[in-house]
Formats: sequence, structure tokens, C-alpha cells
Amino acid sequence: MDVRGLDATADGKLIVTDEWDFDLKEFTTAGSYVGSYFGASAPLDGVNSPRGLGVDSLGRVYVSDWWNQRVDRWDADGANPSMWGFRGTRDEPGSVNFAWDVVVQPGTDRVFLANRESHEVEVFESDGTFVTRWGVRGSGDGDVEVPPGVAFAPDGTLVVTDSGNGRVQRFAIDAGGVGTFVESFGTAGSLLSGNLNLPAGISVADDGTVWVADTRNNRVQSYDSSTGVWTVFAGASGLSSFRLPWGVTVAPDGSIWVADSGRDRIVKMLPDGTAVFAASGPEMGAGDLDSPHAIAFGADGAIYISDIWNNRIIEINE
Repeated sequence: MDVRGLDATADGKLIVTDEWDFDLKEFTTAGSYVGSYFGASAPLDGVNSPRGLGVDSLGRVYVSDWWNQRVDRWDADGANPSMWGFRGTRDEPGSVNFAWDVVVQPGTDRVFLANRESHEVEVFESDGTFVTRWGVRGSGDGDVEVPPGVAFAPDGTLVVTDSGNGRVQRFAIDAGGVGTFVESFGTAGSLLSGNLNLPAGISVADDGTVWVADTRNNRVQSYDSSTGVWTVFAGASGLSSFRLPWGVTVAPDGSIWVADSGRDRIVKMLPDGTAVFAASGPEMGAGDLDSPHAIAFGADGAIYISDIWNNRIIEINE
């Protein structure tokens, strides 16, 4: 429970506002729980600080709805909204705890969630049915701490940005959705290539190259899975001068799109890292962006952007 305010009732009880359960709770003055006013009902339809984005084989768009503690889903045209999840503990199947990213598994359309504050990956069917959850907070192989990014590689493995440990981890996924540790790469730090400081968004190209938003180092890095070589992309000025980039996504044509959150813009790069395009919103007819967080691509060429502080999802065409 996260108390934000309290008051006394006429009959001598205490009413407490519980921010994360979206609820009012009643207690006696001795601290005994009496009851809930709203039962932690889900908030009304809409998004509140939307983060990660995913698209399934039918073109449906999934959003990790951060403050609302849930996953939202829409058809490609924004119709037929549905949602699932609630603020809760790891012991409650289907609970969501500040999920930062979402990715759809090719072939199954299962939804994998980077459940950041629970230090885990959580798995749902595309209709919201809970499947499983896995991950333990720690620094050992396979442990994760505040993971903010998930992505599938062409070989079916899942890569996870383990921001609390300054690294990326790869997991093999079994038929039940559970991950088994394969490898980790990257180390905490700021000076060298391969050093990571709050690695966040992550995406994998068709050739297996892993792209990482190295957020607090104000840069993007790529990792060649075949050679183990890291390459840094950052500039002192211009299009590739990033400030707190939270998201990175490989487009179907192989170009790299960065959610350059601190500069309120998106940046397009060629696979060699050359930045060729940047937009802050008006150029796309979308108004000003306010901390864009993630970018996803639909099968029809649509580009989706989660615009955090404007509390919206934008759809554009390049």
C-alpha cells in the first residue's frame, strides 16, 4: 500500500488513499483493516504514461500501460480496446508491477512483459490469460534486476536488458513460456564500448545484431552476436547526439529507430549508424512529442510511438 492521504470519518474510522491500488481503504484508529471502497478496480479506459509497444501477427497493438498497472490492446485501427492486469504481488497470477516493455512472441502471439519492479518476465496469451512468470532479483546468471526491455531474436531466444546489473541476458524459451539462461553480454560502466548504464530499450536485427538503448550513457550500442564486438553510436552534436534514449527498434527494412526521449524526438539511423532523419512531432502532424519512449512497426507500414507525458499512442506513416 502506498499512502498519499488520510482523513477521519464521522464514526471514528480512518480513510486512507492507496495510490497504487487506485483505492480508498478504511481502518480503525487502532490500525485494524475494515474494508475497501473500490476494491482496486481498474482505471477507466485510456493510457497513463504508456511505455513499451508490441504488435502481433494480426496487427493488434499492445501497450505496457505503466501507471495503470496493466496491458492494453487495440486493433490496428484503434478499435476494440481490451485490457488486463492489476497492481499486485508475484504470488497473484496476472498481477502487473510497473511493466516497462512488452513484446509479442513470433509464432504464438504470446505477450512477454518486462515486469520491471517485480524483477521478472511475465507471460500472457494474446487474450490476457496468464501463462507464467519467471525471474529472480539478483546478479547471478539468469537473475534480473529492474528489467526495462525485452525482444525476440530470429533464433527464438529472448534478450532482456538487465538494467540493475548493467548487462543484457539471453534466454531460451520453452513451450510453456519459461526462460532458461543462455548467456549475458555487456558490463556496467560508462567509458568503453560494451559498458552499459541503465540499458533500456532493445531490439534484434534479422542478422542477429542486438541493438541497445544505453540510456544514461546517452548513446545507442550494437552487439554482434557472432563476434562479440560492441559498436557505439553517439555524436557530440546533430542527429546522433542523443539524450536519455529509452527506446530502440529495428524496422522491417533494417533501419534503426531511436526514441530519443530527452530530446523529445525520434531518430532514424541506417544499419551502419548514420542518422538520416529526426522528428519531434509537428513534422509528422502529431503535435509536440513529450518524452517518446518506444517505437513499433505494424505489418501495413504503420509506425507506432508511445508518447509518455502526452499519455497517448501515435500512429504515423513514414
